Amino acid sequence: MNMKYHIGCLYIKCPYCDSINDNDGQVTEFEENIELECETCGKHFYAKAMISYDTSSDCSINGEDHEWEGSTSETLFNCKNCCQYKVEMEGF
Repeated sequence: MNMKYHIGCLYIKCPYCDSINDNDGQVTEFEENIELECETCGKHFYAKAMISYDTSSDCSINGEDHEWEGSTSETLFNCKNCCQYKVEMEGF
């Protein structure tokens, strides 16, 4: 797939000229291609609304303790078992 012509973003971006286009209520159905005309270059393209989920792990919400380990910085620690981190600033 040529990623230049397949764009995933939070707004409607023309795949030809990269300009941002207003939705104006045209794209309302999820996962259905809607044909739009670019407000800048006049070319036609498809836009599709989708739902996206971001997930993250956290030991503490499962009643488990974090297992902190040092990273490349002396003040930053990452948990071995989840994606949480902490910063400890001693002396500040």
